[in-house]
Amino acid sequence: MYINLNNKNIRVKFQKEVRLTERFSAGRKYILVQVPIWYKKRNFLKIIKKLAFWVEKIEKTNPGFHLRYLITDYKMNPNIEILGKKLSISIKKEKRKTIGGSILNDQILLKVPMTPDLDLEFLRKGLLHVIRKTYINVVEKEVHRINQNTIQGNIKSVKLKDNFSNWGSCSSTGNINLSIRLLLLPVDVIRYVIIHELCHLKEMNHSKSFWNLVQTHCPNYIESEKWLDKFGNTFYY
Repeated sequence: MYINLNNKNIRVKFQKEVRLTERFSAGRKYILVQVPIWYKKRNFLKIIKKLAFWVEKIEKTNPGFHLRYLITDYKMNPNIEILGKKLSISIKKEKRKTIGGSILNDQILLKVPMTPDLDLEFLRKGLLHVIRKTYINVVEKEVHRINQNTIQGNIKSVKLKDNFSNWGSCSSTGNINLSIRLLLLPVDVIRYVIIHELCHLKEMNHSKSFWNLVQTHCPNYIESEKWLDKFGNTFYY
């Protein structure tokens, strides 16, 4: 679920358990709110105020902490930019249980269930499904193209993942996973991330040899690293 905290939609998960007071912790995709088993809906506003104070406290020592938990309200802001192309999002309600859709020209059509109020997380997951289905072949071809022109390593698979913890990963068996958030970034930064992961096909570490290999195929990689450190967390679905 999500809550509106200081005019921002943040993903949270409430969990009831045997305890005396509430507890907040940073999860991978949401803020975990652990509450006593006797927790009732009437306590909601009190918990939210404490959560806001907790987030504000962490932000003082870890600026941008909350960014990974943000979620866009595409009903209020029906626009998105993917691979440098601006797209508008159109939502159509139909008699269905899941979200479907397609991308044609400059529009993303999302077909959603006929419910009075669409949950933002449900809408987000549906949007990611449509984006992944549409762009996975494009990404896969680009990864193989760059690989052919640079590392020439053995790629087993290329996948787009919904994750915030990293921009990509590469296994020892040649499985390359890329964050679907990459599609929101500038093309030159995307290319750097792909090269970074391809270099792991040769060097499964971050040794000097690895970075020398990255620099060989992406001379300006430090600029991309700095850009990701500064702006990366501000890109989310």
